[in-house]
Amino acid sequence: MFKLERALKTYSEAGSLNAQVNFFGFIDDHTFLTKSGELGLVLSDRYFFVTCRVLPQCERLSEADFALLAGSVQSRRTQHHFLLTTWVFLPDHWHAILMPPYPSTVSGLMESVKVSSTRQINKLRGDKGVLWQGRFLDRALRT
Repeated sequence: MFKLERALKTYSEAGSLNAQVNFFGFIDDHTFLTKSGELGLVLSDRYFFVTCRVLPQCERLSEADFALLAGSVQSRRTQHHFLLTTWVFLPDHWHAILMPPYPSTVSGLMESVKVSSTRQINKLRGDKGVLWQGRFLDRALRT
């Protein structure tokens, strides 16, 4: 849709931003239309399978870390009202099936869980810095 190389032009070359963006408008709360006639989905109100990995250079998760991660997930559920159907925590990653309610997104929820759990786990360990890989795997599930 939006191509970064098209946006990296001087002011005189770029023209109007509207000419550079392929977005046309929303059809409803869950679907949008592009200028080229393609449909896109707003990724909320759907179930997602997600995987989040610990950075390779970080210490693997312990039972105490699992408890803090579970507490972070629960506090984020209370704050963001997302559904969580199942999860599994492993020493170097975790999986979950969750559903963000509109207008929340899976990216926003994952960022919130990762930030919250990083702060708590780092506090327990006496560490600083990033714990989780920046990206996570997500797959929209069909029901």
